[in-house]
Amino acid sequence: MSHRLKILHIEDVPSDAELIERTLKQAGMVFDMLVIDTRAEYIHALAEFHPDVILSDHSLPTFNSLEALRILKQTGADIPFILITSTISEEFAVNVMKEGASDYILKDRLQRLPTAINNSFDKHRSTADKQVYLDKIVASEALFTKAELIAEFGTWRIDLANNITNWSAGTFLLLGYKQEEVEPSYDNFLRNIHPDDKKEVEICFRNALSTAHSTEAECRVINKDGTIMYMRTQFEFELNAKGEAAYINGFNQDITRSKLAQLEIQTNIEELNKITIDLVKRNNDLEQFTYIVSHNLRAPVANIIGLSNMLNSPDEGFEEEQEIKSALATSVGILDQTVIDLNHILQITTQINEKNEAVSFQHLVEDIIEGLDGVIQKGNVTITFDFAAANNMVTIKSCMYSIFYNLIINSIKFNRPGVDPVISISTCCTGNELEIRFKDNGKGITEKDLKSVFGLYKRFDTSVEGKGMGLFMVKMQIENLGGKVSVQSELGSGTTFIIEFPGFRCAD
Repeated sequence: MSHRLKILHIEDVPSDAELIERTLKQAGMVFDMLVIDTRAEYIHALAEFHPDVILSDHSLPTFNSLEALRILKQTGADIPFILITSTISEEFAVNVMKEGASDYILKDRLQRLPTAINNSFDKHRSTADKQVYLDKIVASEALFTKAELIAEFGTWRIDLANNITNWSAGTFLLLGYKQEEVEPSYDNFLRNIHPDDKKEVEICFRNALSTAHSTEAECRVINKDGTIMYMRTQFEFELNAKGEAAYINGFNQDITRSKLAQLEIQTNIEELNKITIDLVKRNNDLEQFTYIVSHNLRAPVANIIGLSNMLNSPDEGFEEEQEIKSALATSVGILDQTVIDLNHILQITTQINEKNEAVSFQHLVEDIIEGLDGVIQKGNVTITFDFAAANNMVTIKSCMYSIFYNLIINSIKFNRPGVDPVISISTCCTGNELEIRFKDNGKGITEKDLKSVFGLYKRFDTSVEGKGMGLFMVKMQIENLGGKVSVQSELGSGTTFIIEFPGFRCAD
């Protein structure tokens, strides 16, 4: 022993006590011994002497070794207890050991006593050290579990050879379960993955297994109570001596708050982009109105003012007065037409407030063909359509009718001399984008004129009657519906107008 032992000896025969003390000293043991023989002394010694080991005779006048063992248990003290007696049966020895005795020694074989004390003390110390180690582990596990709950993460481990899965308390909690509610397994984990994310998670896991590389993924998890959580999972492989994957060690973390914040930022950015696009469009519209007001309205008004002044002049003769009146009427007509054009443009803006409804492209074209029957017959026009890809769209019917009408009329007006007009209209639906094409075999447009073909009052072929309003209105209406329009053309080879509606769900 490395320190002085405190031995409590329960013995009512002084000579036996002296013999045991002498035996221990001869063995080189260093100790302080307290000899007692009553229950009261024993209880007092346990409280005040604090022995390292207890040696006890079996039978004493007031109590025995079994009672002494029970009293020791009641105190909660963990002290080696060695029975020393003259005779003992095998059955009694078993009972004493069951009660908690560390060993027993016969009085005629005291030479084994020092060894028995050392062994029992070492065993006691080993047990105590083991308990301290276990207590540390339990405390560490409790601390780790608390950390998981606070940080909203969990760990898991898969034994690939034995197909055994373990989840930490945090992983159970992330999935909304108590630990006894569900068996940890890959299938039970996958069962909680959002249906839209499950396939991607399965592919990710299979790819990781095939390469044994560390992997990270994000997915949505549906908890037991139905709430949706965003989770990041990371895992790496633990290899055996052969370099083969033996275990998977994983880490799950609840990233719902950060993900929702990210999605909110993204939504705000998208909304801001929409507002910016709308402001740019409104600014362009304002420029168009400014052009009309400053040019198309100002010119006829200035003429009217000038002509009115001339009429008020007393020097004008009858013929000159008639000419002035005629010019005045022309200017008033131009002014009236400009106001009408402005009204048409304003109507396009107000149309956006109309109710959306399911619009059939085929019915639109059939209605337009019926309304233009005389023009189509006179010009020998052929109009074909193919709406197999997408025939219906939920939108504003009046706007869509005007778009189709203006593009068809435009193709008829700008036909090639000597060539019967052929107009084909078709749809194409890819993902969430609808594309409508109007293709003709008309005159075509030069590369230079393509850049301003949708401008207000832009006319490039003066041989055809028009004001340059049609394509401008088409573009405005398409943009008001959330789409965009482009044009492909080559002089002498026809023109194709392409309308795109991103974000619109196609329906047959």
